[in-house]
Amino acid sequence: MAGRPKKKPEYNPELQFNNFLQELRDAYEEADSLRSLADELNISLLKLRKLLITAGVWKGSIC
Repeated sequence: MAGRPKKKPEYNPELQFNNFLQELRDAYEEADSLRSLADELNISLLKLRKLLITAGVWKGSIC
């Protein structure tokens, strides 16, 4: 048994996430502030910082 077939065999979550991180990098470079970017993306400031750290763009004092 091979299991059930994938509904979207062309979908690659890792590629999608990498594309999202690249778009986030570009938006960060153009943004006036982290708060305005977080508001624009409708996410919390902490979540934005976490994503920027994951993208390798932002470094905080702790990390």
